[in-house]
Amino acid sequence: MGHPRTMQMKTESPWQGLAIPQLGALSARRADPDHPFDFYYAVNAESQLMLMLKLGSSVRWSQDLPRLKGLRALWIDKTHELHLVLAKTQDIDLFTLLCKDLIAFVLDARSDSDCIEFLCARLLKWQRLLSRGGPRLLDAHEIRGLFAELSFLKQELLPRLGPDAVQTWKGPSGFPQDFAADNKVFEVKSHLVGSPQSVRISSPSQLWVDSADLYLCVYHLAEVSAGGESLGALVDELTAALGTSASASEEFEEKLASLGYLDSPEYRSQLFLLVKRDVFSVAECFPRIIPSTLALGIHEVIYSIQLAALSPFESVIPWSDV
Repeated sequence: MGHPRTMQMKTESPWQGLAIPQLGALSARRADPDHPFDFYYAVNAESQLMLMLKLGSSVRWSQDLPRLKGLRALWIDKTHELHLVLAKTQDIDLFTLLCKDLIAFVLDARSDSDCIEFLCARLLKWQRLLSRGGPRLLDAHEIRGLFAELSFLKQELLPRLGPDAVQTWKGPSGFPQDFAADNKVFEVKSHLVGSPQSVRISSPSQLWVDSADLYLCVYHLAEVSAGGESLGALVDELTAALGTSASASEEFEEKLASLGYLDSPEYRSQLFLLVKRDVFSVAECFPRIIPSTLALGIHEVIYSIQLAALSPFESVIPWSDV
């Protein structure tokens, strides 16, 4: 008999090293020995990755499980087990996020029936997120951009508006600019210190509004090995600040997810230091492409602006009492 096959995947995977079992059996490892509920990372005989939850003998499951694309959810009444089975191994990153999120979400459940209820509610939220195509892992440029946007939310809007500040974050809803508040509109950009002195504008409408003052805010970020803040830590900070309002917390989480963000170790390993922030008033003669000047038939325009050309437009944000 040869050596048992084991799962070949990234070393940080929770399923790393689990042997493929014989038909009808599972190979499993407890997810967290200190967790109040018995979650296991498991592999079945078809090499499919699973999350398994074992509940007490008195539990009866009466709810329909939410259906998620690429995921099979099974309740085994005889053994009081919930099995979440991943259909395709290439979706492992997303499945890992989902599993960790579910395990963390039910941490405060007081009973097995609470645990089931919490799980169903959370799976429904995942169902909505996945139907919109997210979450996914952001690339380096997107991580910096989101860090800059959330820094603006934390520094400028949260102190003025409290939990209502999350409503001013318009970018995730498809608005051309990132924020709208106090009869002003704000486009927030990140610039990595040491990279070319320019910012990328992703559409002509990004620097154009009809009926409000528009400001371009550029956050100059340095990647550091110590003394900075990670995107994950910044999200934690804002989540805590919004925690007094259930609706604001939910809206914040939904907006993050619509951008593809869900808590992951990748967002906690990189530290950023805010070196400085520039604010520019997007006024007449500002170097930009205006939508009405584009020739008929031009569909998409992405361009860069040199930061040196923006010095005549330096400004401060003239907040009224919002």
